[in-house]
Amino acid sequence: MNVYITCDIEGCADVTHPEECSVAYSDYAAAREQMTLEVAAA
Repeated sequence: MNVYITCDIEGCADVTHPEECSVAYSDYAAAREQMTLEVAAA
């Protein structure tokens, strides 16, 4: 059985504004880490 998970950073728990999805945003690395943790928990 194969399971495929897709995700986007806009759907993460800590992301509340569109600019947080930009690489230029100061906390982009933190949002990326949060997304990784959420996907790993799935």
